[in-house]
This record gives sequence, C-alpha cells and structure tokens, in this order.
Amino acid sequence: MTVSVEQRRRSMAKIADFINGKIGLSRSFWLFGTLVWPFFTLFCLFFALLVFHYPSNFTILLSILPFLACFLFTLVVSLAIWRSSSVYNGKKVWSVLAKAYSVAMYSLIFFPLAGQLVPLSLNQKTSATIRNLRPTPQMPYVGFWKEKSWHNFGIAIAPVGEGTYSVSFCGPGGCFNPGEWTPNTPIVGDPRYQVIDKDTIVFNATTWKRY
Repeated sequence: MTVSVEQRRRSMAKIADFINGKIGLSRSFWLFGTLVWPFFTLFCLFFALLVFHYPSNFTILLSILPFLACFLFTLVVSLAIWRSSSVYNGKKVWSVLAKAYSVAMYSLIFFPLAGQLVPLSLNQKTSATIRNLRPTPQMPYVGFWKEKSWHNFGIAIAPVGEGTYSVSFCGPGGCFNPGEWTPNTPIVGDPRYQVIDKDTIVFNATTWKRY
C-alpha cells in the first residue's frame, strides 16, 4: 500500500499540532505523558538489556538506538505537555504541575543518557586509576583493557599482591573497587580467562568477551 502525498502531509500536520500543544492538556498529559511514555520507556530499556544479553559486534550500536529513540520520544512528549500547559484555560495549578512533570520526564532520560556519553577521561578518579596501571615483568597483565579502542569503558586489571590481580569494570561513572566486581585472580590457570597473547585476553564475566 502506497502512502499519498496528502496522507503524509496530514500525518506531519498532526505531529506538528501535537508538538505545538494543540491537542489539549488532558490528551498530551494523561494519554501520552502517563500512559504511552512509561510503557515506551520500559520497552526501550528491555530491548537494550536484551541486546546486552546476546552480545555481538553491533551490541554498542544496537544498545544506543533504543536510548536515542526514548530520548527523542521523551523530548517530543515533554515539549507537547509544556506547550499544552501554556495554552491551558483551566486552573493554574494543573498547568504548573503538568509543566513540572514534563521537566521531570526530560530530566529522567537526559541526565542518565548524558552521563553515558561523558568521556571516561572527565572522571578524575577513574583517570587516576587507569594512569597508575603499569605492567611489570612479574605482573604483565596490569593495564586498562577494552573490547574496542574507541570504547569509553573497559576493565582495569591491577596487582593486589602474591601474583594475583583485581579485575574491575570501569565506565563513565567510575570503577568498581578491587575484588568487588569479580574475585581476584592469577589470570593464568583461571578457567574464566584465556590469555591469547600479551595484548589480548578473553574473559568470561557473564559471557565470553575479547579484550
């Protein structure tokens, strides 16, 4: 079935009316803000978790897409509620509460997403941890290991004495404390690790991944 130019024009006009707050506060708030938006957000989170459960070369890209979709949808709905509130003719208190809700919606999605996009180097504690990871002949696997060179997250392998290492996940929010994310290990001889060469380790935290 083909979509005519007129049908596309009408669809775009409806979207424009929605964003501009012309559909009424009751519909924008109750229908989209409190009914559709929460379910859409939960669906995006479920899809992202599902992607991480079945990792592949496209895991990062596929996990970013639902977050971006959720962010854009939240932006549109919160804007529609805000503009509907501005032209609402009822009691002022409902307009104020609806605007507060639209800001809360946007903040709930924006700040966690922005936190994931903050470069790892901006976290001073994490940066200091990574800078201090120096391999030695006795502890050759000390360092910051990543699946891809451009990732802003990975695992910090640090010496903890007696020929053992701590393996901690590090991301934009910081690093796990040594021994908190996974037990300390000698790496060599541990069945959860496969040392391919001095620059490549395969590690099974929840699934096998190559760092």
